[in-house]
Amino acid sequence: MNLEYTYFKHPAYKGLAHTIDVTDKRHIKWEEQFRTLGYDDTYFWNLDITITQFIYPLLVNFKDPDIDDDNELYKELDKVIKLFKPLYDNPDESIWEQQNQIDAYQALSEIIPRLWT
Repeated sequence: MNLEYTYFKHPAYKGLAHTIDVTDKRHIKWEEQFRTLGYDDTYFWNLDITITQFIYPLLVNFKDPDIDDDNELYKELDKVIKLFKPLYDNPDESIWEQQNQIDAYQALSEIIPRLWT
């Protein structure tokens, strides 16, 4: 058995296979899924973490440095980014308490319709 699985070390990888022992035979399936689909079954285990790992960098990069910080949408966006940052930085830790998630996703739901209109 190949114990040198590296697919979960790929910079684009956002799944949870890295949390499972490399001797687990499911790595064969997950590696094939990631190689062919760009994701594997572990992405769906904690979809909130997967979504956060995807959306946080997009929100950070969405801000245009040439737009005034007094812009109301950007103030709200800053709030959302601050709420998501600890969740993004600590995907495997207990910071994922329900209230943290609710606050972050509630704030995102309030601004997302205005981000791309």
